[in-house]
Amino acid sequence: MRIFYSNQSTDRQRLLISYLSPKSARSSFGPFYNALVAEIVCPWLARVGNVNDGGKWTCNPWALPDDCIIYSLGVGPDITFELETFKVSEERCKIYSFDPDPKLGQRLVDLKSDRFVFTPLRIAAETNDALHQKTVADIMKQFSHSFIDFFKIDIEGKYILTFKNEGIPSSAF
Repeated sequence: MRIFYSNQSTDRQRLLISYLSPKSARSSFGPFYNALVAEIVCPWLARVGNVNDGGKWTCNPWALPDDCIIYSLGVGPDITFELETFKVSEERCKIYSFDPDPKLGQRLVDLKSDRFVFTPLRIAAETNDALHQKTVADIMKQFSHSFIDFFKIDIEGKYILTFKNEGIPSSAF
């Protein structure tokens, strides 16, 4: 784990120096928080993916079970979380990614791996096929999943609205 953090330290330092510079044109604290090491109770806490916006804090990603199912809601232009999670899990997981912009998931499609499934749709409080949007429960039904091993959500402030009708299916975890 020490090697894992050491590999990120240069990027983390560069990001903090840039952000804290008096010349920085910062409009939010997002980049600052992304560079910090999170404080939660997890002996194997690791930031998987880019130390900037694409990475996410996870607890023991090395312990994911064989044939695990990962849902990644909101891909964005940075797919380092998906790629590094795949690597850290020793390619045991199947990663289902969702984003309304088909171009953003194209890099996952280009990997030509059956372990990456990208679906261009918006996660929403109600399913509406005409608008290319579905609830998490309907997505789980579509893929015949009764359980999600790892759930990443990064849908730009729409978290509460997205789950207002049904919440996140508790049977999924």
